[in-house]
Amino acid sequence: MKNQHRLLPTAFAFSTSASAIALAMMPVAAHAQTASLPSSAPADAGDEEVVVTGSRIRTPSNFETSSPVTVITKADTALAGNRTVAEILQDSNVTSGTAQINNNFLGYVSEGGPGANTVGLRGLGSQRTLVLLNGRRLPPAGVGPQLISADLNVLPNAVLSRVEILKEGASSVYGSDAVGGVINLITDTKLNGVTLDGYSSVPFNSGGAGTQYRLSVTAGKTFERGHILASFEYRDVGAVKVGDREDFSCPTDLLTSPTTGLPIGQTVPGGTTLRCFPFANGGVGTAQNYVLGISALTTGQVNRYTYANGNINTPINVNNTNIRPLANQRQLQEDVYSPVRTYTGYLNGSYELGILGDAEIYAEGLFTHRESQQEFMGQISFDPTQIGFEVASPALSAAYPGYYPVSSPFFPTSLASAAGGSNDILRVFIVPPILKSKQKVDFYRVNGGLRGSTGIGDIRYDANFQYSRSQATYSLQNIDTRRLRASLQPVLAPAGTPAGVVTTALAGELGAGNAYTCASNVTAGAYNGGTCIAGDFFNPQSLQGNLDPRLFNYIYGDNVGTTMYEQKIAQLVIDGTLFRLPAGPVGFALGGEYRSDSIDDNPSEASQTRNLYNYSSSGRTRGTSDLWEVFGEVKVPLIKDKPFAYALDFNGSVRYTNNNSYGSSTTYHVGGNYAPTNFLRFRGTYGTSFRAPNLYEQFVADQSGFSTTPDPCREYGSRLAPTSNVYKNCASEGLPLNFISTGSPEIFTSGGGKALRAETSTSWGGGFVVEPKFAKVQLAVDYFNTTVNGEVSQLGAQTILQRCYESSDFRAGNVYCSFIGARESVQNTLTTVQNAYLNIASQQVSGIDFDFRYQFELGELNNILSVKATRIIHQNYQPFAELPTDDYNGTLGNQGTAGGPKWVGTANLIVSTGPVTFRYAANYVGPMTNQVNTADFVGGVQAVSDLHTAPYVKQDLSVQLRIKDLGEFTLGMNNVFDRKPEMISSTDGLPRIGNYFNYSGYDFLGRSVFVEIVRKF
Repeated sequence: MKNQHRLLPTAFAFSTSASAIALAMMPVAAHAQTASLPSSAPADAGDEEVVVTGSRIRTPSNFETSSPVTVITKADTALAGNRTVAEILQDSNVTSGTAQINNNFLGYVSEGGPGANTVGLRGLGSQRTLVLLNGRRLPPAGVGPQLISADLNVLPNAVLSRVEILKEGASSVYGSDAVGGVINLITDTKLNGVTLDGYSSVPFNSGGAGTQYRLSVTAGKTFERGHILASFEYRDVGAVKVGDREDFSCPTDLLTSPTTGLPIGQTVPGGTTLRCFPFANGGVGTAQNYVLGISALTTGQVNRYTYANGNINTPINVNNTNIRPLANQRQLQEDVYSPVRTYTGYLNGSYELGILGDAEIYAEGLFTHRESQQEFMGQISFDPTQIGFEVASPALSAAYPGYYPVSSPFFPTSLASAAGGSNDILRVFIVPPILKSKQKVDFYRVNGGLRGSTGIGDIRYDANFQYSRSQATYSLQNIDTRRLRASLQPVLAPAGTPAGVVTTALAGELGAGNAYTCASNVTAGAYNGGTCIAGDFFNPQSLQGNLDPRLFNYIYGDNVGTTMYEQKIAQLVIDGTLFRLPAGPVGFALGGEYRSDSIDDNPSEASQTRNLYNYSSSGRTRGTSDLWEVFGEVKVPLIKDKPFAYALDFNGSVRYTNNNSYGSSTTYHVGGNYAPTNFLRFRGTYGTSFRAPNLYEQFVADQSGFSTTPDPCREYGSRLAPTSNVYKNCASEGLPLNFISTGSPEIFTSGGGKALRAETSTSWGGGFVVEPKFAKVQLAVDYFNTTVNGEVSQLGAQTILQRCYESSDFRAGNVYCSFIGARESVQNTLTTVQNAYLNIASQQVSGIDFDFRYQFELGELNNILSVKATRIIHQNYQPFAELPTDDYNGTLGNQGTAGGPKWVGTANLIVSTGPVTFRYAANYVGPMTNQVNTADFVGGVQAVSDLHTAPYVKQDLSVQLRIKDLGEFTLGMNNVFDRKPEMISSTDGLPRIGNYFNYSGYDFLGRSVFVEIVRKF
């Protein structure tokens, strides 16, 4: 069976994209590859020379190129009510429906760290999408070592003029990383005066949670020999917690009976109602308020207990999952939408010197300060693999002091001979108070240069130097393993021990009434001044999550790390006309570039020493990469205004790259246009791309964490059919049918270093554009196809474990099993999974883009109807050359994975009359379906899982009023009919928010109203 939700680094993609047509108000495709004008006010762009994304050659703005560029204008974003630049770029029609890292993607180790927003075109991933600001690179920013792409939070919204999006490889023009495409954000340079802009968006159904604000002031002045523009912007994105929305607050497994079709699953104690936050199957909830007991001296049985009415002397056997305690209400306090606050300053200016060929000196500066934090829920459970010992009874410690050196005076006497058997080893499951993760990021980017005429024809030069730096501090509230270990080794408190470090055993515990402190607080029988708090985790209050504040503050701490990313770029480009042909001028561009990138991620001391309990740890990641490149480009008009050859032109580019780590490579790109008539044009391109592994992929230092993926063999006797490969493989390891894992395998991630090879890719495509002259109609259809070979990626622990245990050859040679360490000999727990960066064999994506635009008038109404759609045909992935290729097209695509809907689309209707503009938009996301990899069993019956999403349509409305001498007022409602995201079962560990599939193409804020007021002086 095909594994259709495997964690991959990205889906795939590339495009020779469709669209030479201007779409209105949402991702709009640019006619003539220039910025589209506001859809309500079409106009002739004229013959101004511009440099468009995808080329370094200045061309007339009505020059038809072979690589169409999608354009989104500031006017478009205002009518659409886009909250942030990230929201603009992460729209499903920009990304072809593939999932993105956004504010909903929490609780995972992800690129840029918590709070970051990234974008990957066509699903090839953010590390293969190049983001530019005014044609120059925007380097990575964020926290942690995984800085592989630009954080969209740093981008200014106030000065944005337009966004140009090239959805095809452009490595020969821009260098490494431009494999999947290029996003170029272009700022305004012609402002005269002062502009004040205020924006707010308020969701209807969250009680004010998720409200967003944006305030900015921009001032500019153009003068005879130059311009200057400055802007300051404040943005505040409010948090949304699980409990803020009713539809998030009670997730279930969404499993049904194969015979009755009725919902089944874990129920509330003593009833038949399905519980919220169940944990028996898909892990929706977090187990809490019970103790796992192991009878090590006698039967070897494993039992679970909680206290009746919180009484330590009356334990209840809760082996039946339906009578285990309900989820802790603290789960409602977790953030599902990360709060973010940014302060952004921007400065842009130029001045003509009047010397050196009319030289112009120019400079640009960007500074952004980001503050973000996330509140999340943890769990305290005893893992002897990390702690180093079991919490044992005195009898077990006395019998086997070498294996069980630590006994606890807090051991409940009632559990020594509880129902189900005596217990010599105890492990707790506790949900502590809510925890916090915080990030502060300071991002700087400055560049300056000199440009002017060479004095040779129209040939110009542009010399530029750019310096960028991201400096970040991050903290994580987590248990320090050393402190937990110390708190679990109590001794009688010597006389004179302060009460602040003394814990008294309760009645019903072995040491009842005695005072205890940590062994680390005692030296030679006397108190030594230590601050350790002996942990009585078996106290009924502790078991319910109400830890002694002293204990909580001792074992939990803020683990602080810092991250620095620095980039330096020096570049020289000349461009102009080589000579003229009858059909027009032959344009060219030549240039060279030197670039240096460096990273230094310095995690907390606990992380570097692998003492973050039940959390990922890593060493210090440091590294530098240097390269130099030379490049050239040419555009040749071959035929113009001839019978059956209204236009024929050719373009080509080539780049040579020399990387200090991975040697050299040459990439090229060729394209052409053929127009037999003035209303029909054919176009096509073919190109190659090159991407050297980024600094994270090369240098990440022994990052480790503990898998949240359940052991494939957990209770396999009751969960799985005896005929399944998983059942057979678990049995072959000698595991009992009721096997319970006592720990999680440690997942090791390491940089591939010199063992990695650079990625290579090829892409091609073609299509046509129809623009009949009898009507204002435009239609473009384009096919795209790209293949990435030797892609640098990780398989993921979940993929490795599932593919190994589902295999027929298992440990006898299965390639996935080679990454899994042998099970531990005593408890049979999985020990390690190696998840290193590898050169994956290949990924390939293909599809068709459709763009349609129709402008018409009805009386005084000027109307524009536009439709944009993408049909993905294949998303093929082959992890190793000897393994078959899987097609993930149409499967549930989540962040960092292959898959996604086959169809996405947007329809817009813009109606304008005088100073008023109305907009209606409908956004479509197609269905997605997964096969079930690991079936869930409820009461011994294999349940039916629903891993299918229906078509999703979200509709928006807005109106804009322009009042002379007063301002521009925009009021709108997004998700007018409050369309909910699609629900799926908890099967196979797919990410969910509530019962909803966590997919970035869905709206999790629901119906919201927005208002924006712009006042110019």
